[in-house]
Amino acid sequence: MGVIPIPSYFISESLRQSTFWLRIMKEHLLFIRLGLSCDEQALRSEAQRLENEAARLLDEARRLAGAPSEHKIFEFNRSVIAFLTKVIEFKSLVLRTLVCCKVRAGANFPLLLDHIRREAIHFRAALVRLNEKIPVGPVEMFIQEEVFWLRIMADHSKFIAHLLDPSERGFVRLATDFSGRFDELRFHAEDFETMLVPQIFENSQLPDAGMPPRRPAVFGQGLPEPYNVGSLDRFAGETIAATADLRDFKRTARDLLVACRVLSIIDPLLADHVLREAERAIEDFTILRRCLPAPCGARPPVDP
Repeated sequence: MGVIPIPSYFISESLRQSTFWLRIMKEHLLFIRLGLSCDEQALRSEAQRLENEAARLLDEARRLAGAPSEHKIFEFNRSVIAFLTKVIEFKSLVLRTLVCCKVRAGANFPLLLDHIRREAIHFRAALVRLNEKIPVGPVEMFIQEEVFWLRIMADHSKFIAHLLDPSERGFVRLATDFSGRFDELRFHAEDFETMLVPQIFENSQLPDAGMPPRRPAVFGQGLPEPYNVGSLDRFAGETIAATADLRDFKRTARDLLVACRVLSIIDPLLADHVLREAERAIEDFTILRRCLPAPCGARPPVDP
């Protein structure tokens, strides 16, 4: 298993998570509000209220970065976790009312709402792990991030393809190709997940299986500890390269949108939003790849 984070890591990683994701949460709430029909005033007002709270917390995170302490960051993380719980509940409400046909469709795809809820859950889980000092091994963490981000990148590609004007056939085809490419990469990552970290699959078979005291004693028995293999490192390189290609495509699309040189209903802020997420995925992949142990327990080569 992993090592319990030391204070310096706890502070730096907490701030790295919050300064990135709180801005993302703020923009999610803006996108939800703009995508709701004008007669959904209650939902629009709640989206605005949560957006304002996200902005306040983001400002606080940036102030804390100037003079952080372990206690201040711990308490701030608790505040953000509570906020994220409300955000997840709100996104769930909007998704439920939409898929149950209780509100007009507006401009929010159901998959988009599920997508942004997954990101909020991912962010909250990261802060809970930090605050509760829950150790996660490097192989498990790396594969979880791969599965998470590869699905996010595939979703982005699907959204881009559906929001471009149908006349932009070349760009629509490129976005569709990226969607298929990232779906395949995610399937490969999920193969590695059950192959190398079977505990993740077992935990999925029982609600809250990984949380004491409800975790059954038999869970984990007979399962091997996670380990690294050479093909996982090769796969890491492939995912970074693929995400860099998608990042470049997103950057081109954003720049063309800003210059009014592509037909679509994509807001330039949304284009910049998904570009930043691709950059963050590459950053996370790169950081976690460096933490992987030597493949199959082999010792790293010694320089002559």
